[in-house]
Amino acid sequence: MRLIIQEAPGQGVVFPMTTLYRKYRPQKWSDVAGQEHVKATLAQEVSSKHLAHAYLFAGPRGVGKTTLARIIAKAVNCERAAGKGNGEPCGECASCLVVAEGRT
Repeated sequence: MRLIIQEAPGQGVVFPMTTLYRKYRPQKWSDVAGQEHVKATLAQEVSSKHLAHAYLFAGPRGVGKTTLARIIAKAVNCERAAGKGNGEPCGECASCLVVAEGRT
């Protein structure tokens, strides 16, 4: 991710910026520390293809709401996860890479 500050038309100063929580965000269910009951429930729902129409992630800052939401998005949209049966996203297909890069 880059922050570009325009100084004049056609010119700009580029500052590479990546926050720690984005750089080291877990990318798979097995990477998430804690939240075992939530991980198991969501992974089971993805692997069995019985998903609810909406999920509400609530809690204080820093408990993994966005991380779990991104992982469930990767797992649901993953093109290769169907054969695994454990609900784990592959991390290599186009849809996984889009979510991992934060372009969604």
